[in-house]
Amino acid sequence: MKINDISTSKLNYLKVAARKLGNESERNYVEALSDFFRKNHVHDCDFYGKQWEIVTFFVLGVFQASMKKRNVRFSVWTDKGMDDAQIDLEINGHPIQLKLGQSELGAEIVQESLSFRGITVVNAPIGGCGCDIFVDMLKAAGFSDEEVGRELDENEGFDAAEEIWEWFRQGIEF
Repeated sequence: MKINDISTSKLNYLKVAARKLGNESERNYVEALSDFFRKNHVHDCDFYGKQWEIVTFFVLGVFQASMKKRNVRFSVWTDKGMDDAQIDLEINGHPIQLKLGQSELGAEIVQESLSFRGITVVNAPIGGCGCDIFVDMLKAAGFSDEEVGRELDENEGFDAAEEIWEWFRQGIEF
């Protein structure tokens, strides 16, 4: 069964499973996520935005493992109700809507429509850098510039973000 044929509940299950896998992975990030995609038929999905959500959760799992070692609070959450409310995830209680390949104007329009509800849009531009995308996520989650700088220096998640982003970009067609 292709992922675009399954329920929102199943997509949320895969996002949570990807986060757990990222949390447990030590290096070989692309290999671990690629295997996960194959085993769960994610690579068959025609909707790259759904794939991107799963990729994001894997990378956030790597972030979470690194932060846990340093006693930095980093809670990642999703569920069907949030998805129904146009919230792809919460980080430390901050709601985030993920977008993939939106133009700057397109992302701004979506942000305007969601900002009154306190939802931050994080867009992953196809030509962008994996690290920059996750910097934006940390900022959306309320991390200060100083905290983000510290994470850039210390968090393995940024290595995973760059490796996984390059792998993911190569597999999508725009």
